[in-house]
Amino acid sequence: MLVVGNRRIPGAFIQQLKNGRWHVMQRVAGKNRYPIDVVKIPMAVR
Repeated sequence: MLVVGNRRIPGAFIQQLKNGRWHVMQRVAGKNRYPIDVVKIPMAVR
């Protein structure tokens, strides 16, 4: 379980892309071909 702020995301992990950005990915049960989705987390830019 990954905790980001006040959100808890089960089966999640963090992946850094080649352009330097970070994605939070989540393993999804029941999807046969692509069992991983990108998690959408609202973020504030300061």
